[in-house]
Amino acid sequence: MKYLVCDFYDNFECIGSQCPSTCCAGWDILIDKETNAFYDSVAGEFGDALRKNILPVNETIYKFTLGQNGRCPFLTQENLCEIYQKLGPEKMCFTCRTYPRIVQQYGDISFCTLTFSCPEVSRMVLTKQTPVSFFFWEDKAKKCETDLETIDWNFFNTIMSCFTLSVDLLQNRTYPLSVRLRLLLIFTNTLQTMLDGHRDITLLLETFSSPDYIREQAGPLLPLSSNLQSVFSAFMHFLSASKQKYENSRMTGLTKTLEDFLFSCEKAQLNERLHAAGSFLTSPDYDIQYEHLCVYFLFRYYFRAYETRKPLEEVAQLVYLLLIYRFYALPYCTDGKGIETGEQISLFSTISRVFDHNTSNLDALSDNFKKDGKQDIGFLLSLI
Repeated sequence: MKYLVCDFYDNFECIGSQCPSTCCAGWDILIDKETNAFYDSVAGEFGDALRKNILPVNETIYKFTLGQNGRCPFLTQENLCEIYQKLGPEKMCFTCRTYPRIVQQYGDISFCTLTFSCPEVSRMVLTKQTPVSFFFWEDKAKKCETDLETIDWNFFNTIMSCFTLSVDLLQNRTYPLSVRLRLLLIFTNTLQTMLDGHRDITLLLETFSSPDYIREQAGPLLPLSSNLQSVFSAFMHFLSASKQKYENSRMTGLTKTLEDFLFSCEKAQLNERLHAAGSFLTSPDYDIQYEHLCVYFLFRYYFRAYETRKPLEEVAQLVYLLLIYRFYALPYCTDGKGIETGEQISLFSTISRVFDHNTSNLDALSDNFKKDGKQDIGFLLSLI
């Protein structure tokens, strides 16, 4: 079995009761069939408590009944896991044993990363100054579960090459992140056209791998700034849909703070405040944070294009999500300073809960923009 792993994957250590936003509250905690069978066999008062607080979802999946404030019934007042304490870590369900680790398989490779919904992961990545890197390793004793004969190796290797080039574009710190994202959009739009036409992309990859070509293309992009009207319009479009589709209790608080910020001033003053706050979020310090977010997103979702043949849709979703992350940060960019790291960590983990753990939310986000004609390359470029 082959693995492609983010460089921060093995550095994670749960901080337990010190975590500012426990993963044991606020969402359903699913239990696999094998773990539920074990819980069903536990004797004594604790076994009775386990059985009392588990409900079936279907024939193979179960879940804990959540208590006050959506807390797991086995989360102690100290925010520690009672199952861990009484039965040991190996007896926790698969969800709890593995979180915040995410493993997805495409082709013959398992892609391993950590989810930003965990505040400690967000802290690790947001405070990281060096570009995210990846490493391969192979477990020859473990067999790949995918039937290798079903893999379209030509196209899989094509998508792998496109992913690698896309990450290289995003991490080229010679240029501001806005320029890198526009280059990524231009590359991906051309790639999509060529894939739709069943054309060979070898020359395209060679062209965008050339430093001279990138320098030539980046020059005209450097003086460009976001179209504030497009950005504001796109976000308000999201906000109107979010009240029905994306809200949870944590997101509601963020939305209320943002609405207070947006609607507490006149239009002229709003433009001024948006420009001032936005200037912080496009500064070099925040470029690094949002670069990490973009690379994380590509690593998690780009390979869906192996199945859909639509890499532009994945990059468009990246642009929409980056818009959302930045807009929710605006109210915290006040008094001549940008958003503080602690607030940014909280924001990243909250938004990640909504989109990274429910891909239907992610796809609904894209569909909302697509149906209103907001997915053409010109509009996407205006949002950067």
